[in-house]
Amino acid sequence: MSRQVEDLNRRLLRARDAMDRAYAEPLDVRAVAAVAYVSEAHFIRTLPRGAWADGRAQLLPDEARIGSLVKKAVS
Repeated sequence: MSRQVEDLNRRLLRARDAMDRAYAEPLDVRAVAAVAYVSEAHFIRTLPRGAWADGRAQLLPDEARIGSLVKKAVS
């Protein structure tokens, strides 16, 4: 794995941590993407293969939140 990929994964994990900390609050794509130092569009494109794609069973609760986050960003 290249250093760039490792760096992006690390930043995406920080973004996931921020999403987890604010679980009860509405998500703001721009704010979460800013935590990862990427654009909103890049953050949304990166989600399906992001650093936390470590197992479907672990992602299920987050997928609903991520889906709503993407829908809000697109609309």
